[in-house]
Amino acid sequence: MNTSNPFISGTTSQRRVTFARPFILPGMDMPHGPGTFELRETREPLDVMHEAYRITRTILLVDGGKTEALEVTADALEFALALDAASMIA
Repeated sequence: MNTSNPFISGTTSQRRVTFARPFILPGMDMPHGPGTFELRETREPLDVMHEAYRITRTILLVDGGKTEALEVTADALEFALALDAASMIA
């Protein structure tokens, strides 16, 4: 789903990510329980000859009694997801 926001240039896409085990991301005080979470990425178009975008913000929405929006880097999120997947193998 792409949505326009007058306060943010570019587009926002949404997808869901699933953690099978408790996880922690930078900025979190304590691990969060497993589950499926909404991820929103804001992209800006690059000024090049072909269609290309740069991700400018990644937000993970978590619900632990209240909904929180955690800004996270794509690298930190991918690392946490890789750790989660590796823990399922072991």
